[in-house]
Amino acid sequence: MRQRALLSGFTAVFVFVALTSCQRETPQAPVQQPVAKSAPPVVTPAPPPTPPPPPETSLGKLVSVERNGKTAVQVMTLEGVRNREITAYRSKTFLILHFEGKGRAHGGGMAQMVGMGEDRPMSMSDERSWLTDSQGKEYTPALLMTKSATAQISFEVPVEATGLVWHDGKTRAYRLEPHPVEMEETKTAAPTAKGPTH
Repeated sequence: MRQRALLSGFTAVFVFVALTSCQRETPQAPVQQPVAKSAPPVVTPAPPPTPPPPPETSLGKLVSVERNGKTAVQVMTLEGVRNREITAYRSKTFLILHFEGKGRAHGGGMAQMVGMGEDRPMSMSDERSWLTDSQGKEYTPALLMTKSATAQISFEVPVEATGLVWHDGKTRAYRLEPHPVEMEETKTAAPTAKGPTH
């Protein structure tokens, strides 16, 4: 009996040691660490290009150009010169050039009254100015409105007109969009017909 008990104890110790060895020899699976995601690079947009300085013209500095369905004109009434607002015809818009620095002093006696249609009053215009588009079509009159130190001229053009160039007399021309820029010297004859271009 004593020998049997010793044998059982010896067997239990052997099994325990064997199990412990197996546990120690079993390799542990490596633990995968989460991969840190790097933040996307911050892209700083390039600043918009600086517009060129306003060009000097016979009406002053050409500071801005806009398109608008309405414009202000100056008309002659019994009470004197008055400002009026007119609306562009269907499928048309006004290209309006804004000037600073001369205003009424642009002088030269180059302003005249012009008819704009039966439903519009006789309006002041600058007979030295006309507009052309990318197809070479000419637009007149240049509807003029002046104040003490500012002036504007407006041309009625088709809404889809592009490549517009303002002719300031016979030898100076300015590309108008996206910013007014004086072009190389041009020598083109002014339009002979003075009246609204529809």
